[in-house]
Amino acid sequence: MIPEFNEQEFEAATVQIAAGKIFDRAGIRNGAIDFYSLDKAVEKYIGIYNSILKQ
Repeated sequence: MIPEFNEQEFEAATVQIAAGKIFDRAGIRNGAIDFYSLDKAVEKYIGIYNSILKQ
């Protein structure tokens, strides 16, 4: 997050992003794997279908 929107802060943030210091790459990857997993998708679709059938 950039504390102030000015050229100096923006440049500092881009340097940190390029150096990989801002993002937890492993955490982002694991979150994506969890969010987009087939098991999660099946659970979500079952929930949707069950809610439709109850109406």
